[in-house]
Amino acid sequence: DTEIRFKKPFEGKFRSYVTTNSLNEKQTNVILGMNDNSMTFPMTVVSFIVNVCLGNQKSIEKNMEESLINLKTLMEK
Repeated sequence: DTEIRFKKPFEGKFRSYVTTNSLNEKQTNVILGMNDNSMTFPMTVVSFIVNVCLGNQKSIEKNMEESLINLKTLMEK
């Protein structure tokens, strides 16, 4: 588990997690997720606008993809 904190465009934080489960000798199921149970209205609307409408979601998705690639590389060694 990781707590990610933001300062701009507004202060906030959420939890990110990675879970792995071995399926067999050569396969692993990976679950990567984020949640913020503490965010209330109107911050949920502001977060949606910043992340989806202003393009921050693409940056988050890129970072998540890079993390999964790094994890895959480590697990295959």
